[in-house]
Amino acid sequence: MNGQHYLKCLAFCLLVSITYAKAGDTLRIGDPAPVIQTVKWLKGTPVTRYEKDKLYVLEFWATWCGPCKAAMPHLSELAAKYAGKAVFVGIDIWEKTGDKPYESALPAVEQFVKNMGDDMAYNVAADNKSQYMANRWMKAAGLSGIPATFLIKEGNIIWIGHPSNLEEVMDNVISGKFDEAKFASEYSKKASASAAAMAGYMAILQPVNDALEAKDYKKAIAEIDRALTRKTIMDTKLRYMKFTTLLEHFSEQQALDFAKEWRKEQPAAENILPDIISRLLGLSKDMYTFALECAAGSLSKPGTIIPQAYHLMATLHAEKGDFTNAVACEEKAIKEGKDALASGKYASAILPGTIKGFEDALLAYKAGKLQ
Repeated sequence: MNGQHYLKCLAFCLLVSITYAKAGDTLRIGDPAPVIQTVKWLKGTPVTRYEKDKLYVLEFWATWCGPCKAAMPHLSELAAKYAGKAVFVGIDIWEKTGDKPYESALPAVEQFVKNMGDDMAYNVAADNKSQYMANRWMKAAGLSGIPATFLIKEGNIIWIGHPSNLEEVMDNVISGKFDEAKFASEYSKKASASAAAMAGYMAILQPVNDALEAKDYKKAIAEIDRALTRKTIMDTKLRYMKFTTLLEHFSEQQALDFAKEWRKEQPAAENILPDIISRLLGLSKDMYTFALECAAGSLSKPGTIIPQAYHLMATLHAEKGDFTNAVACEEKAIKEGKDALASGKYASAILPGTIKGFEDALLAYKAGKLQ
């Protein structure tokens, strides 16, 4: 159970989808684009240089990132729309491997890309243990959230943003209407504002992080409780930190008691806790039962993606050792998923590759195995 590693990964989703560049970053609008290297190419044609007569789109993603997956079909449409004018590349980064080598994630990433099929109809590569792409691009630009997209023209970065805004930008670039200087100025202002906000948030987190690094877990809990009295947007992350710290360094019962309090105080925890717990193997049946209660409660809430909820419940049943109910829930996930796919419900959240993942899980559960 590697909760602290998972914390670092989950933080990308819990805070914001994009954190703008902070002071001192080394990759800015107008800078030459770093080369694409040290990656494993999983699909399409490797890109080794930037041709002057083409635009290049680099979109950073991970298999655990819901917004990344939701953006893929539209990116595929854009790759077709701008064929001959632009080259699209998806770069997989920040996969969760715990204490295992980074490359241990690659088989799952390759299977994900294969399952996506035409919903990921562009070039795809994956970062390696050196994490050159994550560091030289994302970290250098001050970005800590995905999906994040870079647009390159004549070898230089002219735009950074969320893929949902890409089409309008590309249309303006191709038509000659894009004002790079204006965008660079606006981006810089957002960077400064974001840096100031993040400095405040990090000041809240620093005492907690210091205590955790010092392995003073009692102090870490005390600092978390103190920070929670301030009622900031960091509350969800702080609660996650408390849950993980209690689970790893105190007792599972204390973690469970806190999770129940969290659920009462923040109903949205019903959507968060099951996902957290499902990723931690070897917990008690009581913990998995609680997570299942939360997941079942989320079924009636607006915004819940029902097929995914049933899939999550199947995972929890399996981890609890109840493969009969795991099979039943996975079959519901498949049925709901296929119905959604046929009707267009849940937009890009349910894709053919999603259904394939459900079906693979069902086969495992029927064999009495964890996926």
